[in-house]
Amino acid sequence: MLGMIFIVVLLTGGTYVACRKAKPIYESSVTILVKQPKRQTATVQEVSADRSLEVFLKTQRELILSDRVISRTMVLLESPPLRETWRQARQVASAASPEARAEALAGLASVIKQIDERADAIVNERQEDLRRFRKSVDIRTPGGEVVGMSEVFTVRVRLADLPGFKPGQRARTAVDLLSSCYLDRYWEVQSESVRDASAFVRQRLNDLKTGTLDPANKALNDFLNTKLGSAAPTTQPDTALIPADVVILEQLLKSGTEAGAQIIRTRFEQEKIRLGTELAHAQALQQQLAEQITDEKIAKLITKSRVDALEARVMVLGEPSKDGKEKPGRQEELAQITAELATMTDEPRIIVPEEVLRNNDIVNKMKKKLADLIIDRNKMQGQFAPTYRQLVDLYIEIARAKLEIVEELKAEKKALDVKIKTLTAQQDEVTRELVRLTRKLDAISVLLPEYERLKSDLQMARTSYARLEAELLQAQADEQQARKATTIQVVDTAGTPDPERPVIPWTPVYTVIALGVSILLALAYAFLADHFDHTLRNIQEVERYLGTTVVGSVSKAGRRIVV
Repeated sequence: MLGMIFIVVLLTGGTYVACRKAKPIYESSVTILVKQPKRQTATVQEVSADRSLEVFLKTQRELILSDRVISRTMVLLESPPLRETWRQARQVASAASPEARAEALAGLASVIKQIDERADAIVNERQEDLRRFRKSVDIRTPGGEVVGMSEVFTVRVRLADLPGFKPGQRARTAVDLLSSCYLDRYWEVQSESVRDASAFVRQRLNDLKTGTLDPANKALNDFLNTKLGSAAPTTQPDTALIPADVVILEQLLKSGTEAGAQIIRTRFEQEKIRLGTELAHAQALQQQLAEQITDEKIAKLITKSRVDALEARVMVLGEPSKDGKEKPGRQEELAQITAELATMTDEPRIIVPEEVLRNNDIVNKMKKKLADLIIDRNKMQGQFAPTYRQLVDLYIEIARAKLEIVEELKAEKKALDVKIKTLTAQQDEVTRELVRLTRKLDAISVLLPEYERLKSDLQMARTSYARLEAELLQAQADEQQARKATTIQVVDTAGTPDPERPVIPWTPVYTVIALGVSILLALAYAFLADHFDHTLRNIQEVERYLGTTVVGSVSKAGRRIVV
């Protein structure tokens, strides 16, 4: 019984005394709200919202527990002067005006550089201290492992007090510094990542410009400078290519055979065909007119001198004689003149082409006049004698009408001669231009595949360059957004723990636990002591275990035997 009491008193009392004598460990915490950035840079692809948030929060956990954040916190916790300088620099930077912000940030960067120098020493030389401090940090989210369900997480720090700190103050200062160092480090990483993205895109842009765009542009310019002007044969200087012919290359590249010079050549060919057709028609008409004009009957019978002579003779014969008597032989001579005029008016017949009648109003009117005169003559022939004066005058008018038609046909032939010469000259000029243009197109067509390849290479390089320029602008915009946007903020600041209630040791709980454990141990001790105790305590046990009869017994009083 005494042993059981001893065990209970020893364990319970020892636990209580140990808790009272142990160095207390206090806990302080801050709650941080995280807003995931809603943007997409040139190097980051968006995923689903829940998955993205989960990855983001896990990344923040790793950032808080990183060597850089933990070591900075330890440096500031161990160096109060440096901690005060750092806090003042942060306050100045946050309250600085836009004009003085650059100088304030430079001052803060200088302080952080001093902190990082000491932090590097901790990382390199005090790995065990770094590990213990990291172990004292705990990060929790309301959703536990399902961090995608919440944008809030809590950072807890458990530390024992050291000289220079009031009870619980070291834990509160540590968690405060840890959250501030985390925020600073987050913005550093955020700016560095976006700045690295901008630098990466800018480097790709420069590499593309120097490695692809400039060579492609130079190759195309060299092609235009060297090929154009030297591709045509030297025997046809009028078809030599010039730099301006790049327009023809561009048209052929865009529209194939239906562009620019090709269309002009097609039009020249059509013009040549039109001129040939018109020239052939004019030559055929000229031939018809020539046949009429050069006809021997017309040339011999219908002449102006002959018509004038016959008319003059008729006038003489028509004059009355002085004695009033008819001149001898007058009727015979008049009949002869009439017969000659009849032959002149009947044969040969003048055939005027239909086209001349359509295009020449004078010939058309003369032809109608001639027809009317012939009709009148035919009527008078049936009514009067051939020597009738009016009939003779009608013959003369018919002869003169035929003569006028012949003269007009000669003038029409001369006009056709000029037209034929003009059409022939135009046809020759069109032919020469067509040959020249065909040779130039043939020379340019040889260069087209190479020009198309160079132009395609240049276009691809320009497209890639434009795309990278857009990515660079987006990365720069993201960098500006990262500088201005607030995506992380402390919701609940750290509070000073109750000095009478450290998290470790928890004296009442530990004492109660020790009492329960000591009672269990005491019961176990009693059971084992009873199980392994072979002492014979009375007469019955002696007779049963030894098999003999007890003659007498001696009583024990305290530590003495009474006989």
